[in-house]
Amino acid sequence: MAAGLLPSARAVLALLFLGLALLSVGPAPAQALHNVTAELFGGEAWGTLAAFGDLNSDKQTDLFVLRERNDLIVFLADQSAPYFKPKVKVSLKNFSALVTSVVPGDYDGDSQMDVLLTYFPQNHSNNELGAVIFWGQNQTLDPKNMTILNRTFHDQPLIME
Repeated sequence: MAAGLLPSARAVLALLFLGLALLSVGPAPAQALHNVTAELFGGEAWGTLAAFGDLNSDKQTDLFVLRERNDLIVFLADQSAPYFKPKVKVSLKNFSALVTSVVPGDYDGDSQMDVLLTYFPQNHSNNELGAVIFWGQNQTLDPKNMTILNRTFHDQPLIME
């Protein structure tokens, strides 16, 4: 026996080498991970993801993205690329405010999604937060239809259903 191998061991080794040879002949495996940002957002892929929700009631998850800490852009889900398109914008730039949280929900029970924003006034000397609700209407948000809450908060409000 050459090199002290049994015939069955030679057969196993031969099959192993044949399998390895066949693996190297086939197509190269695709990379497991790749960047899909452009496919999802097109040229609009910047900002901070702040919340998820279904603003337009189409049963698809929409994305609520903060830009420059005072603009809220809602990316509505779509069936074609880019799969998230910026369709709704509300801003607190006129209030010189920095948004600290975005909380989508139906706050007035009309089956339209509203959005609560908490914010620091730009010149905040203490840690008190303000809050504003943008009211949903016809499956969108009207930037002019809002209610500024008359009180300040010392911490983020907890919204529960």
